[in-house]
Amino acid sequence: MIDKIKKNIEINIKSFTKKLKDEIKLDQINPYLYKSILEYSLRKGKRIRPTLLILSYKGYLQTGKIFNPSVYYASTAVEFLHNFMLVHDDIIDNSDLRRSKPTMHKILEKTIKTDDKKSLGINLGIIAGDIIYALAIDAFLSIEVQQKIKQRALQYFLNTTISTAIGEFIDTIHSVDKLQNVKESDVFLNYTLKTAKYTFTSPLVIGAILAGAKEGEINKLTRLGLLIGQAFQIQDDIIGIFDTQKNIGKSILSDLAESKKTLLVAHAYENLKSKDKKLFIDCFNKPKKTYKDLLNIRSIFINSGSLDYCRAAIETRLKEGHKVLDSLKIKPACKKNIETILAQTFRRKN
Repeated sequence: MIDKIKKNIEINIKSFTKKLKDEIKLDQINPYLYKSILEYSLRKGKRIRPTLLILSYKGYLQTGKIFNPSVYYASTAVEFLHNFMLVHDDIIDNSDLRRSKPTMHKILEKTIKTDDKKSLGINLGIIAGDIIYALAIDAFLSIEVQQKIKQRALQYFLNTTISTAIGEFIDTIHSVDKLQNVKESDVFLNYTLKTAKYTFTSPLVIGAILAGAKEGEINKLTRLGLLIGQAFQIQDDIIGIFDTQKNIGKSILSDLAESKKTLLVAHAYENLKSKDKKLFIDCFNKPKKTYKDLLNIRSIFINSGSLDYCRAAIETRLKEGHKVLDSLKIKPACKKNIETILAQTFRRKN
């Protein structure tokens, strides 16, 4: 089931991106921008969000009702939303790689020769991201369901966008704030806003809304998405420090260079003794960090117990999340496939 869903998702993403050619004539207006957006949108990815949306819709569709293929437009919308956020996030983080290829702003630096290609790339990258977001809205509006249902689903989609943007805002402030000012509660709030809502909660809830699921089930899906989303981000933070560039598709120094205030960082700061804490602060606050700094910080996270603490936090949330998943009144086949996606997601080395 998952492979078939992902195949249809790819078809829809490609079809909708080509609207820029067929309706807007972007391939004639600026071929380089069109090719860049097309290539970026079709890069190989896990497609977690759109797949969860379709599984949720299928799972809550009443027996006897025919599957509405236009719901794939909703799955396309959540994937475009993801790409839009990645484009802007990479600009904020000054990242060069995304999915092992150049980020959008790095691609667009080559649009025209200039002495300030970095500023050009950033400016054009912002615009390209805006176009991708417009595609997301266009895709969502193309869903063929009752207007009341579409309105509710779209409102949830827009609220998710706002929440994620607020999370990005907080994350950006944290990146320049002092370590002592960022507490674990701040980190978890950011995990909820920036990751959990749009990666897990939103796709599951939107699929359920479009299928006509009961309010009780939507509340459970909201809880499930929160737990799994927080666990996912903690794992991602661990991978960003302890994995390899080949596996994560970006520089292993990127998270460290951005001075991200993660659960690893907050816990280490709170639990280190004065002497070790000073060493940690000095290393963490260095403007230009080296691979040696990365190795030192890895050791600090291990010796302070922060790595084990984060792994335990992941396991706690996954255990509770699976209890919520087990309680869902969703078709068994779809529940099983959601479990498969979660198993694959948390099989990553951390």
